[in-house]
Amino acid sequence: MKALLREIDSMSEREAEDVLAYHRWNDGPTICPKCGATGAYRVETRRKYECNECRHQFTVTSGTPLASHKLTFKQCLKVIILADEIEPSDKRIMEIVGVTPAAAPRLARTIARVRENSDMFWWKPDFPKAARK
Repeated sequence: MKALLREIDSMSEREAEDVLAYHRWNDGPTICPKCGATGAYRVETRRKYECNECRHQFTVTSGTPLASHKLTFKQCLKVIILADEIEPSDKRIMEIVGVTPAAAPRLARTIARVRENSDMFWWKPDFPKAARK
């Protein structure tokens, strides 16, 4: 686990987003969470995707338990790592993810949801070299 956390810390935000996208869409076409169409394009200035069909803008975490949090992509990867632990303490969440004491309990509930919804997640992150460009 420590090696994965060190690897996450050494990534840029763009690399972390690429890893999330790789695992979310299995290195295939980007799928719109609103209409299900494929082939969305990336809006570089906003770090989002826009659907070619419905013009809905979304991020790689849209439609997942991590969508409602204001976390960086690196923090999202750390949350996924923590989902392997059985009920991590608020203190551990604050140390690993780097959130405030007020945000830790909410994030603990999200970690439980990530664990429960592992089929919709890129489980378990192995950070493929192909995802880094």
